[in-house]
Amino acid sequence: SGYNGVEPCTICSPGQYGPGNSTLCTPATVELAYWDGDLSIPANTSYPINGSCVDGTCVACVPGSFQDESGSSACDLCPLDTFTDYFGGDNCTRCAPGEQTDAEGADSPDLCIGFCPPGTSSLSGQKPCDPCALGTSSAVESTITPCPPCDFGTFMEVTGATACTACPAGQGTLGRGAVTRTNCSGVAVKQLDDPGCNRDSGEYVGDEGSLT
Repeated sequence: SGYNGVEPCTICSPGQYGPGNSTLCTPATVELAYWDGDLSIPANTSYPINGSCVDGTCVACVPGSFQDESGSSACDLCPLDTFTDYFGGDNCTRCAPGEQTDAEGADSPDLCIGFCPPGTSSLSGQKPCDPCALGTSSAVESTITPCPPCDFGTFMEVTGATACTACPAGQGTLGRGAVTRTNCSGVAVKQLDDPGCNRDSGEYVGDEGSLT
């Protein structure tokens, strides 16, 4: 039994294959092709370098992963600040200068994001950057941090603002994130944000004495 009466037959090591009518395992040559689905690798066929091979079956690396070695049993995630958006990748593409990814395994160039300009942010970490919402603003460049809400005594009633608008003199707001001037009321800004302010009674007790 066995090939030409010789036994036992030996399983080829990863990265090798047994050509027909041969008693020796042969190193697999490198090919830039990939094997899709459950296609088994036949004799005289090279293992791909851009897929994962287990028990003679090779599958293409999915977007966000790559493999640059022949006969590997697993694909590797694209490192930080790189991506690949197609099946069967043998390398990952670096993000444009000044851009970065939030995690390994990026499968789209949209996951490469740089600093959002003032007045915008990206909560998803993807491009494009979104305008700051009503009641918020951002005066500086940011990455995935949200636009901060307008502080006490200020409001913003348009999107994409780089600064919030102050309430008229002597008026303030009942909280942060006011979206319209009508949120301003006849109370001092300092009183609302001061530890001496009693929101339940509407009174403020501070160095200046008791105020309503």
